[in-house]
Amino acid sequence: MQKTLTLAIGLLLFWAAAAQPATFFHRAENYGHLSGVVYVERAGTIIHEECYGQAATGRAPQLRTPFDIGSLSKQFTAAAILQLVHREQLQLTDPINQHLGELATKRWKRVTIHQLLTHTSGIPSLYQTEQGLPIFLPEEQPIALRELVNRFRTAKLRFRPGEEFSYSNSGYILLAAIIEQVSGVPYAQFMETEIFSRYGLQGTRVGATDQAAQPYYGFGTQPLVSAPIYDPSWFPGAGGIYSTVLDLNRWMSLIQSDTFLTAELREQFLAPHTRAGAGQYGYGWQINADGAREHDGATAGKVPPCPETSKTFSRTALGFS
Repeated sequence: MQKTLTLAIGLLLFWAAAAQPATFFHRAENYGHLSGVVYVERAGTIIHEECYGQAATGRAPQLRTPFDIGSLSKQFTAAAILQLVHREQLQLTDPINQHLGELATKRWKRVTIHQLLTHTSGIPSLYQTEQGLPIFLPEEQPIALRELVNRFRTAKLRFRPGEEFSYSNSGYILLAAIIEQVSGVPYAQFMETEIFSRYGLQGTRVGATDQAAQPYYGFGTQPLVSAPIYDPSWFPGAGGIYSTVLDLNRWMSLIQSDTFLTAELREQFLAPHTRAGAGQYGYGWQINADGAREHDGATAGKVPPCPETSKTFSRTALGFS
């Protein structure tokens, strides 16, 4: 089996103290287990901020380096949906078929927007194993949203909507489709104007930039080789957003402030809505037993010449309590 690694593992943001973080992260860097940015803050005081390893060949990561945040993208999609609720363009209890246009199907007639947000729709998830869908990987070339939705549109629901929790990338892809249908503009454009620019997230966008951290793979002592960067059209709403540690820090403050939507919508955004394993789930947030809100994000993909055994991998984590 070929060993694979990525230089751009990601960034970590914790709203809590950490014991001797410098020692821990430097050790991980020395063993080649960490390349990225670490930011630790407590009560508005920076406990630790440092960059490790490489973001690309010959380029060290910086606090403003964009990373692929994977499924952390879901909370931004949820915020966009709540923005449309705030404008009274939709309601969380609306059946999704009401806002899907030609993508609607009878299989989803009882599924609501709230159920997509909370992974309780029963719609099987793309990029998740053992959910009954054919396994495939994203590509570097774009895919049309309709074609992507057709990958799961005819699949049977795994359970009656609202009865269970089952993490579903497909549900958040449909939320992106709803955003496009209701707003009349592409998902990426809506996110840029109504979320990123509106809230001053200058280093956040859908898709990679030239300054983004670059994934790599390598075999033993062989030189590292650039891994593919997949087109964000393969996971709209569910992933594909790039952000910086500074923007995520700003985001954490914003979503708890009066500048983010209304008090009622802020509460719905962060509230526990359904049981999810040992914890609960809100709108793009995992909620632990101690009440901490968090989410992680990971991206993976094939590496030639052995896609069955090799993967590029990056991980991000975000949380507060």
